[in-house]
Amino acid sequence: VLSGLAAIASQFSDIIPYETVFHELADFVKVGAFLIAISVMLILIVAWVVSVLITLINYYDYTVRIEEDKLIITKGLLEKKRIALPLNRIQAIRIVENPLRQLTGFATVVVESAGGNGEEGKDKKITLFPLIKKQDCMQTLEDLFPDMNWNPSFTRSPKKARPFFYRIDFIWLVPIIGACIYFFYPYGLLSLLLIPLTILLGVWQHKTAGYQIDGKQLALQYRVFSRITLIVEKKRIQSMGSTQSYFQKRKNVMSIKATVMSGASGTTGIVSSLEQRDAETILSWYEH
Repeated sequence: VLSGLAAIASQFSDIIPYETVFHELADFVKVGAFLIAISVMLILIVAWVVSVLITLINYYDYTVRIEEDKLIITKGLLEKKRIALPLNRIQAIRIVENPLRQLTGFATVVVESAGGNGEEGKDKKITLFPLIKKQDCMQTLEDLFPDMNWNPSFTRSPKKARPFFYRIDFIWLVPIIGACIYFFYPYGLLSLLLIPLTILLGVWQHKTAGYQIDGKQLALQYRVFSRITLIVEKKRIQSMGSTQSYFQKRKNVMSIKATVMSGASGTTGIVSSLEQRDAETILSWYEH
């Protein structure tokens, strides 16, 4: 909403007297930081209310059903949209949980598709459930796709691999911290907080990384910030690969990635620093 307002304002750049507005804002700033904070808060609240209304209009009466081997999604209040996706074109399912949704037990479910028809079929990535309780999510997916295991038990990255999740970040982090301290001393010292935050993020990523093989199905779980669970059948995987740095080789760990057809470049799930024998097990499972 805020970016939309900025775009509208840019169209009236010749009409808006920016110099006058600037002087008015300067006078307003003199009144005090409290009024400025209140004004910013009101703007954010209004933007949030407008965004909620837009969401309600777009997702009104959101319905998902299976009809003649097709996944049918209907939604919308002012404009009714219908998406029809053949089940045999579904390549994978992604369950996405950002930190706030993970904390509150919600998730977003995305279908990776090799094509389809309808208003959004061309996008290849179709949101199946925009917002759903995690416990309801698994039960509903089991009803829609009963042949797949929606409660995987993951094999996690080993403890010895934990440093690989944050070690490389220090390569670019150290010069940034040094520059901040040099140019903005003493406030630049606050940039040192990036070190424990980076380590905590790396530990969080390490705890998330895992995989499970269940017959003809592969489940991968990983995160940058949001936790992503990618569930895909073997026959849908377009390519499988592994990477291993010199330091990973010394610790006998290896990263694995699986790519499915979706959109122009496909969708790739990457699980970093698994036990080497686990990564080799995945590669052997994928080989014909």
